[in-house]
Amino acid sequence: MKRIIETELMEEQAGAEGYAGADFEEAHSRVIELFDAVFPGIVIAGTVLDLGCGPGDVTFRFARRFPVADLVAVDGSAAMIALARRRQQLSPVSDARISFIEASLSSELVPRRTYEAIISTSCLHHLHDPCALWHTIAGHAVSGTT
Repeated sequence: MKRIIETELMEEQAGAEGYAGADFEEAHSRVIELFDAVFPGIVIAGTVLDLGCGPGDVTFRFARRFPVADLVAVDGSAAMIALARRRQQLSPVSDARISFIEASLSSELVPRRTYEAIISTSCLHHLHDPCALWHTIAGHAVSGTT
């Protein structure tokens, strides 16, 4: 199977807005359902790292699903992070538990801390070097990280 790589970063505002405005309700709800199925009864009270968070839709869903967890959400696209932050500010209940960071996966801007869970839902197909995702996960996971 030939791997077809998309543009690594969605930097153009119009493209980012188009992506953010797409209907991902079914797919992103399914991410949470599958997480719960794989980790039944899990309670996350620590910090979740979301790699390649885009405009933050899955990040916000994890925040709702795990209401006492903190989330660090990282994306290399300034346009995507701006959309996520705007959504956060416009939310009736601004969620201060989420930190959106514009950074590449291997950047030192990704905080080094203990993460209870690491998620990444729509990132791998954008990476020219898929090992970057796995190296980042390995570099931030500790024994017991989900």
